[in-house]
Amino acid sequence: MFGENRDNLVEHDKFDERALNQALRDVPEFYDAYSKCSDAGKEEVLEDAFFTFFKSRVKVVDGPHANVLRALMETGEWKKLHESTRFDVVASALATAKLAEAIAGDLPKDENQEDQFRQDLRYFLKQADRTITEILEFAEAWGQGGGIGVGGTGPGLVTDLRVVRQAYQQVERSETLRRIAEIAGRMVRVALQNHRTRIDHGADEVHDIVFGDDISKLVPSEIMALGHPALRRDFMVRFAERRLMQYEVKGLEKLGKGPVVLLIDTSGSMSGAKEAWAKGVALGLLRIALEEKREFALVLFSDEQHMTSVTFTGTPDLQTLMRCLEVQYNRGTSFVRPLNEALRLMEGSELEKADIVLITDGIANLTPAFVADFNSRRRERQCRCWTVLIDQGASATLSVAQFSDGVERLSDMADDGAALELVFGI
Repeated sequence: MFGENRDNLVEHDKFDERALNQALRDVPEFYDAYSKCSDAGKEEVLEDAFFTFFKSRVKVVDGPHANVLRALMETGEWKKLHESTRFDVVASALATAKLAEAIAGDLPKDENQEDQFRQDLRYFLKQADRTITEILEFAEAWGQGGGIGVGGTGPGLVTDLRVVRQAYQQVERSETLRRIAEIAGRMVRVALQNHRTRIDHGADEVHDIVFGDDISKLVPSEIMALGHPALRRDFMVRFAERRLMQYEVKGLEKLGKGPVVLLIDTSGSMSGAKEAWAKGVALGLLRIALEEKREFALVLFSDEQHMTSVTFTGTPDLQTLMRCLEVQYNRGTSFVRPLNEALRLMEGSELEKADIVLITDGIANLTPAFVADFNSRRRERQCRCWTVLIDQGASATLSVAQFSDGVERLSDMADDGAALELVFGI
């Protein structure tokens, strides 16, 4: 572990040292890289490289490897990557670990060697950028926010990249989740595009001052604290604890909407591409729900005996979300239980204007009495219901049209524009 009496050339404080020790504990690749450089007697170079990624403002003093650090920081690749790594332990550790091969080797001693060294650095920095970008895109698609640390955007920041990275590795080991992940990014992009183009944003107004960690809403005094060397450490502690003072703003378009309820048919005929498409849609709808600060309920069903229902409020727990998306019943199809569950969720909310979306490739008989009761109860709460019908003809359309405000038939997964427009137009 990082200790006393080090000859580091990047100015740092106890907060930065704790971050380095956390990286050694939590990121195996960084620990291995540190061991490799330590064996070569160059652990201090690796430590300083970590500090350049982690710190917002980097000051390098003169010393034996100052030329290495300055060569690193002069590259466009480092400057780009630094936007994603500053103040984030795991991202900084992953980026630094990629440089271990260059650092553990022969460091440059003249200008000719420095040119080759810069080329090597750029190669490893590009690898690091790809790794971190993939994890960030995964986080974005799976409802974990739009960025890391202070540089993030979107409905929330990725404040624990370690958790996201562990989930990312789990997805790579699951065939079901891997299929969903392959289309998740596109689904979220289409969802946001459809959603944002139809909203006529009203002006947000300040409602109150509250505590939180939303950098975009900080009061001026907190922004000043971030840039003040004596106050930065306290700022970062309060950022981690979500105790920064920020404005609470309200916009009219975000108020007064009930939950988004998605019903996914996981019967045997839906397995494969159809089910992966439906679960990709789930991640798109989840993002819309996050944008509108609405609850998101995911109901997976098959026959009358098999159903899973999970409700997410705010940023979802990744493990719960992944377990839910892995559900596959492979039985028959019944609409009664999932539609009743949608009513329960809708009526359990204090807000009206819920949206129910059903994705199925099946036909299920419903009694006229059930259909009449379902429609009466949902319309009383100003709830709309939309259905995507996969690989079915006109007779099936008439069946689901009894309880739907709109139905879109989908026969080609590569031509899903109309179906996505219906679903993401909620």
